[in-house]
Amino acid sequence: MRPLRRHGLPRRRRIARLRRGVYLMPSLLTTTNIFCGFASIVLSFHQDF
Repeated sequence: MRPLRRHGLPRRRRIARLRRGVYLMPSLLTTTNIFCGFASIVLSFHQDF
């Protein structure tokens, strides 16, 4: 059994978790920006700005 680190997870698991977060954040930001851009175009067509 491997010793646990500071956060209670083995080092490999923490690194895997960090890598997943590194890819998840830019994807979420991009998706949010696309939605906001689409919403602004739709609202500008309705002259609701």
